[in-house]
Amino acid sequence: MNDLPGKKSVTSLLASCAILSTFFVSCLQEHNTLTSHEIADGWKLLFDGKTLNGWKDYNGTTLTEPWHVVDGCIQAKGDGNDESGYIVTNRQFENFVLSWDWKLSKGGNSGMLYHVVERPQFAVPYVTGPEYQLIDEPNFPEPLEEWQKLGVDYAMHLLDKSLMK
Repeated sequence: MNDLPGKKSVTSLLASCAILSTFFVSCLQEHNTLTSHEIADGWKLLFDGKTLNGWKDYNGTTLTEPWHVVDGCIQAKGDGNDESGYIVTNRQFENFVLSWDWKLSKGGNSGMLYHVVERPQFAVPYVTGPEYQLIDEPNFPEPLEEWQKLGVDYAMHLLDKSLMK
């Protein structure tokens, strides 16, 4: 994650990453490191590749089930739900660029939420922040609308497929 200096601040912004857990695996490179150039440019790792230090449940103080680390990846066990299906960093960022690698299990449905606000009156992060949709389209068991497909800003902005040529 890279803070961008000189940009207008966004109030009540929670760090980048509330992550919906339904069959989700967020995996960074095998060697989760930054180059000296990336460090000089202000990039920061949100995940050390080994532990869940620096992460907690949304609206919580600690990290509970179903989260764990497998082969250098953050992974959620189980089916995910609103009670334990969201994980956030302990740090907050205002202006940032987020880069991550991800994997999904067969038929998986998940997402990366960002710009979320963490407050007791918001039981789940998706009421405050958009979600980058992660879904195994070819193996998902139900038909998907365009606003539900991989890479869309869920139910907000469709993927511009002309950019993929």
